[in-house]
Amino acid sequence: MKRGKRVGVLIILLSMFFMLNSIQTASAALDWLDISINHAFYYDLDDDLSEDDILIDLTFEVRDGIKSPSTSDYIITLTLPSGFQYILILTIIGKYRIFEMTMLWYDTATETGWYNVRVDAFGYYGYSTGYSMADYDFDPPTGSGGGEPYLEILVW
Repeated sequence: MKRGKRVGVLIILLSMFFMLNSIQTASAALDWLDISINHAFYYDLDDDLSEDDILIDLTFEVRDGIKSPSTSDYIITLTLPSGFQYILILTIIGKYRIFEMTMLWYDTATETGWYNVRVDAFGYYGYSTGYSMADYDFDPPTGSGGGEPYLEILVW
């Protein structure tokens, strides 16, 4: 084989080695976060005499051995029994190990049946991206509040 072909084959093999190595590194960090949906239930949070509001408590904790992300994105989806969804996209810029949040979803528990809260979390650090997910089902009663749905977030 000519010298040019050998060098070309060597470059292709080295490129494949580095690509496979980076794929393994990225997949090792996939499950980077423990997500706890501590509580999800319905209440009358806005004092309109209708239990059509939902309170959700969440805790996010970066796993041991994973460095804290510099930026993280959370997609929090509240799915009603009909399939209608309320979606919150939250971006956090800054490093943390534990992050706790309470969400107050006003005038959203308006249907009978099972509700679902799903959290998709993406962490970015260096050239790696981590992904974690959790979900939780609960069954509030029929609500009939008169207000438009809105969300309040408490963070500490």
